[in-house]
Amino acid sequence: MPVDFLAGETHYLDHLYPIWKALPGEERGSILLAKVSPSSDWGSRLREHAIACGYEGCLAFSDSAHPRDALAWLAGREGLVVTASVNDARLAEKSRRPQVFCEHGAGQTYSSRHPSYAGGHSGRSQVRLFLCPNESVAARNRQYYPGVESVVVGCPKLDAWHRAPRKQRSDPPVVAISFHWDAASVCPEARWAYPHYRNHLVPVIRDERWRAVGHGHPRALVALRSTYRRWGLPVLERFSEVLQQADVYVCDNSSTLYEFASLNRPVVVLNAPWYRRGVEHGLRFWEAANVGVQVDDPHDLSEAIALALRDAPAQRKARKAAVSLAYAYTDGNAAERAAEAILAC
Repeated sequence: MPVDFLAGETHYLDHLYPIWKALPGEERGSILLAKVSPSSDWGSRLREHAIACGYEGCLAFSDSAHPRDALAWLAGREGLVVTASVNDARLAEKSRRPQVFCEHGAGQTYSSRHPSYAGGHSGRSQVRLFLCPNESVAARNRQYYPGVESVVVGCPKLDAWHRAPRKQRSDPPVVAISFHWDAASVCPEARWAYPHYRNHLVPVIRDERWRAVGHGHPRALVALRSTYRRWGLPVLERFSEVLQQADVYVCDNSSTLYEFASLNRPVVVLNAPWYRRGVEHGLRFWEAANVGVQVDDPHDLSEAIALALRDAPAQRKARKAAVSLAYAYTDGNAAERAAEAILAC
């Protein structure tokens, strides 16, 4: 029976499409693009994003779909539904169809069972399989959902990049500056660091040692886009553009830090005063924070970028160790492992 997919935002679609493509043709259902709530405007660029990335041809209907229409579509079909976020999972849950839940990040969790993160307490009643980037995520899912299979596959989104030759450095090098969205309701470490760096970015952007570009989590770009343009900073809307162009990636708290670093490219990690050093959440806080050059003082950012560009052996070694915590595999076959697990489900 064909396997359907549900994506409510662009970055979820990026993780799901490679898995859809890895399934045998007769097993591929449709990828449904739908808003998760009537008031949601985060999905407004979904269709445009899908077309730009070459995903069209597998889509059920556009991001204009009302949640009740999406639910009716889901409930009118049978078989597995694959999701990559708790909001999408909650919508699919209402259809009562069995579900596969794919981790859409590197597996960052916090000291709670917040529903948005691995082991979360909501949206998972119909889950029959968890697809995980690393063993830590799988173990957390097994802890809270015993009896539900958790398979470690890596990151399907990155397969094409992991198979490609390493990018040659541009001259001058390209530095991408990015921020996660401000998830302050989760805990202090889930806040973005943008307010701490905002008034110090213009000199960094205008530094003649590199060419700067701007990026952000899809939810953060709503706020960042106009400021970037006012500063004269070119905006890269999609993370795939960052991977194509950037030689160094500067970010606060995002799985994209580890995605970029997994391509053996240097990153700069932006800390903020509200990130508590005495609290250990794992991965970004703080076990694998040494994935790149860490910055605490905004005045040190330019020199941190210069240091990252030098990419000394000790930095490369620390990056490799941190990436290994985020991704069990970087061999370019994550989607195939995920597809195999889905077919065996």
